[in-house]
Amino acid sequence: MDFNTYTYTIRDIGINTDKAYTIKSGSINYMNITHAYFSRIMPVIKIGIELDIPMIDSLYKYEKSGTISFTVIENEHDGDGNITNSAPFMTGAFNYIAIKPRSDYITSTDTITSDLVDVMKSVQIFECYLINMDMVNNILKGISNIFKDTSKSAIFKSLFQLRGITKNIIATPPNNDNGKISYAVFPYGDLVGNITYLNAHFGLYKSTPIVYYDGSVLYCIDKTDPNIKLSSTSDYAEINIFLVNDSDPKRNIDGSCNDLSTKTHYINSRNIPTINEHNDRKCATEFATLIGIDNKGNIHRKTISEEYSKLKMVYVHNTLTMEQIYHDNILGDSLSIGVSNISLSIIKPYKIFRFMCDTQYSNLNLDEKLFNIAGADITITREGGAGDDANYLGTVTISLIQQIK
Repeated sequence: MDFNTYTYTIRDIGINTDKAYTIKSGSINYMNITHAYFSRIMPVIKIGIELDIPMIDSLYKYEKSGTISFTVIENEHDGDGNITNSAPFMTGAFNYIAIKPRSDYITSTDTITSDLVDVMKSVQIFECYLINMDMVNNILKGISNIFKDTSKSAIFKSLFQLRGITKNIIATPPNNDNGKISYAVFPYGDLVGNITYLNAHFGLYKSTPIVYYDGSVLYCIDKTDPNIKLSSTSDYAEINIFLVNDSDPKRNIDGSCNDLSTKTHYINSRNIPTINEHNDRKCATEFATLIGIDNKGNIHRKTISEEYSKLKMVYVHNTLTMEQIYHDNILGDSLSIGVSNISLSIIKPYKIFRFMCDTQYSNLNLDEKLFNIAGADITITREGGAGDDANYLGTVTISLIQQIK
């Protein structure tokens, strides 16, 4: 299997404050993108961009309305270093939040003094967080509604449409969507609150769903069983990570590749994952046995461990209530692994990970386990060149949690 390496180009950089400015390519020094799929609704994006003082001053003056835009291109390289394919990785216009106070860059407020101070004349790295406020406002828009004689799918779809979100949505299909809900009153809440209510009372998924906007697509996913059906010929639901023996020449190869025949992405890793093993005692702090009672008086029972006696009793709202409580409380092994020079575009919240361990790493006991992705910390750093020739390298630390069925 031949692994390719990936580099990045950042172009079409623009700043819109009092007017639209074109910024030269290569001005962005670094970009950090932190995804936390289980705990946030969108990534934390941080950049450092080289700008002169008048431009930095303009960014502070128009911080409430200004935007920074760019396009990140992912370049695929073959074994000889030639670029064989290029595709957008990230693009858009973002609102920004300055990290440092204005006085860190601008030490004088009058033009006469500033003309005499060298630091005021030089290019400096302006650091800021980026955010899409339009999408934030859409997701946080509060809505209350009443639905009659309709399906879970129809309600689910309307929760997006009522907020003007009609495209670029990827979602796990609702479970057992056969039959209609006769009457449902949704209390006032944002998109996450509405979907959580639908899930808890009518059984959308087997766990609390992930609702996450990654900058281009809004996801709503069952974190236990994403079940995303893709028609793409280059994007697949599964990622396999190779851990080969130290004696194997491939051990020192970074990169990733796509296999259409198996519809799988493959990553070759030099690094060994850091593993936090699951402990039955952690289960016992929540419950060892779960007992549910529904509105007909039927009793449902789920035993996690025979070794402990802690009991938890719950009301069963729907056929998935027991599964939801179980999966939200009982977790498998968690691990993290850092990899470089791979395709960062394959890192998405619905991916399922497997490990393919050579004999040296068989003692890690990872081969038979499936992992869901919990988060990713991506760094894209300028490594050489200038202007249109500026070259960026990418690294990522991936956080995974073992699937528990």
